[in-house]
Amino acid sequence: MMDFLNNIFVHLYEKLFNYDTYNNLLNCVFNNKDYGKMGFVIIIISIILLTVFYKFWDPINNPKLKLALTCLVIGLFSFLGTHSIFEMNNCLKDIIINYSGVGPDPYDFMFQIDLLSALYGVVISFVLAILPFRLISTNNRYNPF
Repeated sequence: MMDFLNNIFVHLYEKLFNYDTYNNLLNCVFNNKDYGKMGFVIIIISIILLTVFYKFWDPINNPKLKLALTCLVIGLFSFLGTHSIFEMNNCLKDIIINYSGVGPDPYDFMFQIDLLSALYGVVISFVLAILPFRLISTNNRYNPF
């Protein structure tokens, strides 16, 4: 399962980086199956928080504002989830320890991936909110968001 997710989510991240420059870092993330873990975390966080938003926070006053806040929280949790996945990657830890200032900075690379995960979390939550999730709400199913 994680191999499947890893092969799907790798394209969302690696296309945005120059492979020749970042190949050691990208290989560390791919070989540790971190792309699959990040994708899984983003999807699970989106599902859980949108369920809370639409089912348990029903009826919702100011639904657009609260949905925007929910999506921002999903982005924050996606950022933190990705960062915690990187904290467990021993290959990245070795690159950080051996970093001498030559080549791409591993901290900048990890921060960029964390930001991408936050962005993907927000986008996925908006898509899920528009399509299936608003149908589970009793009072807010006819809101545009």
